[in-house]
Amino acid sequence: MDIIITGVGRGIGNAIAVEALSKAGNRVIGISKSNDSFEELSKVCAQTNSTFHGLEADLSYDAYLPTLARMITTLNFRPQVLINNAGMVVKKDFLEMNEGDYERCFRLNFWAPFRLIQATLPHMPKGAHIVNISSMGGFQGSQKFPGLTVYSASKAAIANLTESLAEELKPNGIIVNAIAPGAVQTDMLEAAFPGFKASVSPEDAGKFIWNFAITAHQFMNGKIIPLSLDNP
Repeated sequence: MDIIITGVGRGIGNAIAVEALSKAGNRVIGISKSNDSFEELSKVCAQTNSTFHGLEADLSYDAYLPTLARMITTLNFRPQVLINNAGMVVKKDFLEMNEGDYERCFRLNFWAPFRLIQATLPHMPKGAHIVNISSMGGFQGSQKFPGLTVYSASKAAIANLTESLAEELKPNGIIVNAIAPGAVQTDMLEAAFPGFKASVSPEDAGKFIWNFAITAHQFMNGKIIPLSLDNP
């Protein structure tokens, strides 16, 4: 199976990549702003006959897309699963928010998945599954938290994109769903909420998302699935 995963450098994205590479024969293109994790991910392949191709890139900007296109062509890569996991949190009082905060957050949390889907869609076979990572912060009716207005709005936008694309891509046979995690014990959570203890680990979230990515397309399309033991 050919898989593309973003944000593989740490946290949930790294855990998803480990799960994918633990299955024999899988080929993974992993995209991260830093290549620090690439060597460790490559080591996972040695025992499973899977293959990892790392791409160091800032997903907020389109400069990496020609390199990705060359990789896809050279490897004869046909993405059956695309997991748009990379994201960021901007935590700031509403009155202190500025255009730069908005742009940084929406570029990575919304525009990056938007552009990556556009770039990879022509290479996807019928039955491919696009999984976008939203958030409970962007889930209608969920508990909201002060300081996360822009973050929550960006995650609501990716959830809406998921629903809209699922309908538009039906004739292509492409399935689009989203996972909306609550609090997961990642470095990003610790930086935004020091001392907060989440009930879900990155490894557990990674396993859930990976299993969802390879099975849920048989049963659902255009769905936003909460991943949370509590309201947050």
